[in-house]
Amino acid sequence: MTKLIKKLSGARLYLRAPFTFAFLFIYGGMLTAASIFLLPTRFIASVQIFTQSPMLILLNGLPIWLLIGLLFGISRNLVVSTALPTVIIFVMSLINRGKVFFRDEPFLLADIFLFNEVRYVTSEITFYTEWAIIVLIIFFIILIASLLNVRPYKPRWRFSLPGAVGCVICMAVLLPAVYWDQQYFGSFPVEGSRFRLVDIYNSRGSVYSFLALASRFSPQRPAGFSEQLAREILEQQDTTPLPRDPGHINVIVVMGESFSRLSDNTAFSFESDPLTAFHTLAARDGSIIGDIIVPNFGGGTANTEFDILTGMFTRFIRESPSSFWFIRQPLESAVSVLADRGYHNVAMHPGAPWFYNRQNVFRHLGFHDMYFRDDFLDAGADTITRLVTEASTFDFLRDVVTNRDRAQGPIFAYMVTIQNHMPFANRFYSGSRGMTSDVNFNEAEMNELYNYFYGMRQSAEELLALADFLEKEDEPFLLVFYSDHLPAFSGGIGIYQRLGLGFAQKPELQFTVPYLIFANELAREFISLEDVPPLFSANYMGQQLLSLLGFQRDTPWFSFLTDYMPKHPIIDLRKEHTNFRILQYYFMGQRFR
Repeated sequence: MTKLIKKLSGARLYLRAPFTFAFLFIYGGMLTAASIFLLPTRFIASVQIFTQSPMLILLNGLPIWLLIGLLFGISRNLVVSTALPTVIIFVMSLINRGKVFFRDEPFLLADIFLFNEVRYVTSEITFYTEWAIIVLIIFFIILIASLLNVRPYKPRWRFSLPGAVGCVICMAVLLPAVYWDQQYFGSFPVEGSRFRLVDIYNSRGSVYSFLALASRFSPQRPAGFSEQLAREILEQQDTTPLPRDPGHINVIVVMGESFSRLSDNTAFSFESDPLTAFHTLAARDGSIIGDIIVPNFGGGTANTEFDILTGMFTRFIRESPSSFWFIRQPLESAVSVLADRGYHNVAMHPGAPWFYNRQNVFRHLGFHDMYFRDDFLDAGADTITRLVTEASTFDFLRDVVTNRDRAQGPIFAYMVTIQNHMPFANRFYSGSRGMTSDVNFNEAEMNELYNYFYGMRQSAEELLALADFLEKEDEPFLLVFYSDHLPAFSGGIGIYQRLGLGFAQKPELQFTVPYLIFANELAREFISLEDVPPLFSANYMGQQLLSLLGFQRDTPWFSFLTDYMPKHPIIDLRKEHTNFRILQYYFMGQRFR
């Protein structure tokens, strides 16, 4: 590459004004075409979509042309004015492809605010790039390098600088008038589902979609919202305290990283079922199992946490880096309700405290004590691929429960596990042992699946051991366990498709994960699990917990959820849910109003 650049650095090419501006226009068009080519869909399909709606080409190209014009105006240099837009487009496009591949979600402006989280998660992931993309990158590098030998027309500063300012003004006008016009954005057809952001990006272009959705970086104000209306809805709720004594039941909530019942798929055969311990516990007296619908696929743990703890619905917030991002002040939650009932609330996460800003979010939700990665390591926790093991995580939880100060009241212990976070390949073993599949997975895929299932085995065994521990305690305990999301494999969503899980036909399967609730013998004297539904949206889990304890009418918000759930056990995005949205915005949007 160096020799080629030196070879090109011989003769100089001089461009007159018309040719300079023509080149910049053509280059912007090439970069626009590249952004369409880099969409994670078939290029031919993209061409068909964009030829049917040519305005989309302009809407994706205009920001690129204006950026090139701005840079040329302030530098009067072809390399500067083409290199920076090229880097931006390729970086954004490749990030978008990677995120779609692993998470089935596109790249959003909000993702920039999760740089540390993304860097931490992807540090051990191996990425593969298609040859066509590599060739395209090399082509643009050579093209930009060749511009070192081109001397463009250089307008006088008194013309170029106003031109640059004009580009900025033009974009400043276009953003609110055109790009942030959600009605106009929604007028373009979508190949696939209008409720799936990946299909929206693929149908309308990554540049246009990225800018259009950038305006959604705050809670969405519902139509007809007013603070007075929200207060009137809350005043209508029944907050009569329930008479029964819950018996001061201690509560443990565990969120299992990427836990699923994927091994129950008939395509797999095992010498020993990875979920034997889970099925054993599910069949025990005092246990029930079911499924919840979580807000994300393959990631977004904090969004599931948000939904479950607050009762609110992440997907009503529009596109955000994480719903935890909006918690910058105390927010009502199941945690705060328990605190008002005299519980001592303890949160545990064997990850860094800055991850999703948990060290502040947990405090705003009502936790009194918090433990993070360093606390686990100081207690002697073992790690595997830098992640605290499941065994050490559950040991830490048992120590917290055993050594607590009972004078502080009943405990609410909330723990998130991390061992089974992606990537899974070679985590425990190379190859695959005692496992076969009817699907023709290659060796690398079988290894990844085997290591994932091995991690699930450890999770299930630790969960059963925890239940055994609680059964022996001389106090009533309620254990709630659920997953945050389905696992993300390096093969992306394709592994699920090959297993016959038709996400396209049944999109809810993409977000369906198991839950298990167990009450020890002393707790069963006070509560019954029979009324917990077998399937519901994750945002009702906190309400269900409070209902089991008899606290579901303690606040107007949870009383509203108690009455709302029987009518809408699964939140359907195709419906308005007007009062729900109004109340959620009332609680969440205060600092944005």
